[in-house]
Amino acid sequence: MLRYQITPIIITHAETLAQAFKSKLWLIHIAEPEPDFVGFKTGTQPKCDRKAQEFRKEHQQIQERAEELRQKGLDVVITLGVPL
Repeated sequence: MLRYQITPIIITHAETLAQAFKSKLWLIHIAEPEPDFVGFKTGTQPKCDRKAQEFRKEHQQIQERAEELRQKGLDVVITLGVPL
């Protein structure tokens, strides 16, 4: 997907800016809302399990990237966002 291709570019640019301005870097994990929350049926359990596994994998990748940035001396915060 495009979001996976462009995310490293955005993070690299954000890293450059955070270093230049000695500012905090916020990484926002944008995730799909729970289907029940937006009024859709959740589907089968295997489908729900796959989505949960995908979410955990994505969040783990963000945590790893944040740790790499912290090792470079940046102040990094991770938060979760849900598109409206």
